[in-house]
Amino acid sequence: MARVTLLSELKRRKVFRVAAVYAATAFVVLQAADIMLPRVGVPDWVMSLVVVLTVLGFPVALVLAWALELTPEGGIKRTAVEASGTSGDPPPVLGKRTLFAVSLLVVLGIGLGAGWFLRPASDPAPDSTTAVGLPVDRSIAVLPFADLSPEGDQAYFSDGLAEEILNLLAQVRDLSVASRTSAFSLESSGLSIPEIADRLGVQYILEGSVRRAGDRIRVTAQLIDARTDRHLWSENFDRTLADVFAVQDEIAVAIGEALQVRLRGRDGGTVTATQIAPDLYERFLQSRFLLRQRNLPAIARATELLEEVVEGEPGYAPALAQLAEAHLLSGGTAGDPEELRERFDLILELVGRALAIDPSLAGAHAVRGNVAMTRGEYRAALVDYRRAIELDPDDPRAHHWLALLYSDAGHLDRAERAIAESLRLDPENANAQGWRADLLVARGQWDDALDVARDVVELGNPVGHVASAMYLMAIDPARNVDRAESEMRLALARGAPADMVPLKMIEFARGDEAALGSLMDDVRANRLWLFIATTALLALEQREALLTLLEWDEFLYDRLVPMVWSSERAAMRRDPRFVDYLRRQGVVDLWREIGPPPDCVEDGDTFRCGMSREESDR
Repeated sequence: MARVTLLSELKRRKVFRVAAVYAATAFVVLQAADIMLPRVGVPDWVMSLVVVLTVLGFPVALVLAWALELTPEGGIKRTAVEASGTSGDPPPVLGKRTLFAVSLLVVLGIGLGAGWFLRPASDPAPDSTTAVGLPVDRSIAVLPFADLSPEGDQAYFSDGLAEEILNLLAQVRDLSVASRTSAFSLESSGLSIPEIADRLGVQYILEGSVRRAGDRIRVTAQLIDARTDRHLWSENFDRTLADVFAVQDEIAVAIGEALQVRLRGRDGGTVTATQIAPDLYERFLQSRFLLRQRNLPAIARATELLEEVVEGEPGYAPALAQLAEAHLLSGGTAGDPEELRERFDLILELVGRALAIDPSLAGAHAVRGNVAMTRGEYRAALVDYRRAIELDPDDPRAHHWLALLYSDAGHLDRAERAIAESLRLDPENANAQGWRADLLVARGQWDDALDVARDVVELGNPVGHVASAMYLMAIDPARNVDRAESEMRLALARGAPADMVPLKMIEFARGDEAALGSLMDDVRANRLWLFIATTALLALEQREALLTLLEWDEFLYDRLVPMVWSSERAAMRRDPRFVDYLRRQGVVDLWREIGPPPDCVEDGDTFRCGMSREESDR
């Protein structure tokens, strides 16, 4: 007589068969769920729930298999206990039908998995406006929306709406979104959609239009597959201004469905538009539009609008950061030192509030870096600029300001790379073009610098006239003095601030010796920016006057322009007064972090500059 054992009893009660069938079935279910659930847009936690339930169901199935059995009539009864001493061999672990069923399920599961991993790299989009095959390249650019309003005066709103949708999509972890600057720069290029997509390196394009009449808006949006130049999805939204955030979310959701992308941010949360009062939101969009014009009247109006937004919505981080930038751009570093300190304190307070709400605001980091540099904290500025670029590598401002930091420190190669990147992202930025001209001057490329200064004027910045005047004086003061004066007066007539127009250099060039001392007094009294005076004095070959001016230690901060680092000014850089000024401004601390420029060497606790290559290598 054979004794009953646990193993024989498990075989008799068909527990092994149930385990095998359950495992094979679970395998198929999980494979199918992994494929199908994302396609129907269910939340991520549903897949986790399926896995948990499947695992928990396994021991339940085994217990039921042990305790119960099916009768020939289809009913269920408790499994009879096997009497000890039953003769005969125990049944096989798995019967033939069970083996067949398990094998079939395993093959089906493997087929589903293989089909998922070996699917074609791209599927032709069907002729549909709502559904497409699963795309592999989930890259998209958002073009500025056309303003179709009756008066044609809603560009700030149409562009702003497109940019907000772009910002929303840029938060989605599974999407690659072209930068706003790059996409918007092609607005009037005349290129076709496939050509724009090729230029931007994306597969999909979102374009649209906005028609506004009073409080009513009509937004038309369409998603285009640039490979086929066919519409994947399009829709009209007839709403009120109060529904503008819902429109943004609906467009983002439609794009996510079309590209089969879940709207999950990098933190795993669902990406949605941040809502504020509609009238304040409109002012925010208008202020951003004005701020990008980079002229003082537009900046002043933008500041007023942003103050209204912040007063009404004190927790709206983008407005706080944008108001900080407006105050930064509203004036330079000339003026009463105490007033400047108060302005910088206000900027830092706004930035701190913005970053406390949203630490990922790249613009806030860049503005804080600019203030740090203004206060002589170059190492802190470098940290903030690098963080801003890490958060948003397509924001031209951080690259531009990083170029200023490097040029202050004499690292012209790095400055040129940074300004080139800024201009790649924003080719029509007049301020960045102006700094490019100064870098060309440092390399002795005067004709090229003059051409760029004229471009600055064409881009709407009258300070380009001032730059042209000083470059002309540097080339040949006697021959170009009349033309230089004409350029400066044009700058004043077209709105350039008086503290950026050194007319006294013209008087000095015509023989008025007292004008030189008067120009230096203007700098000390904060009536003229130091970087303007630097260019003027170097253009007039008054290097001793500049070194004398730099001995004055009351400067809050100002830069010296790249011209001081030209090869022709090496002798001036040998003077200890030059390095001492850079030490007081905080540049020497930066050198200890990133190294000095090529013609400077460490000398104890200070540096010596103006060294030849042989001297620097010693």
